[in-house]
Amino acid sequence: LNNIFTCRVVVLIEKNNKILFQKRSTDEFWALPGGAIGLLERSKDVIIRELEEEIGLTDVKIIRPLWFVEYFFKLDNMPWHQYIIGYLLDTDDENIINNFINQF
Repeated sequence: LNNIFTCRVVVLIEKNNKILFQKRSTDEFWALPGGAIGLLERSKDVIIRELEEEIGLTDVKIIRPLWFVEYFFKLDNMPWHQYIIGYLLDTDDENIINNFINQF
């Protein structure tokens, strides 16, 4: 079949009434930080790995799951089926969002 199935995890980080989003220069859209869940990988481990890889953040506290969403969409004329788990996250870094403004 010409379909793509993925599982992803994303995090909501809110500090000082701001939410951290990211956007790669090649993307058309903004997204919450996160990444793909590998086979036999725990979603909470993905959060820790991705935040360290993407923004160098290591001091995080996972508060609770926020949502589980199922998406069906087309990207580059390919049908996708995707599950996304969202978590609420906290960090002691009060400047986490301001540190990354205009870097993506």
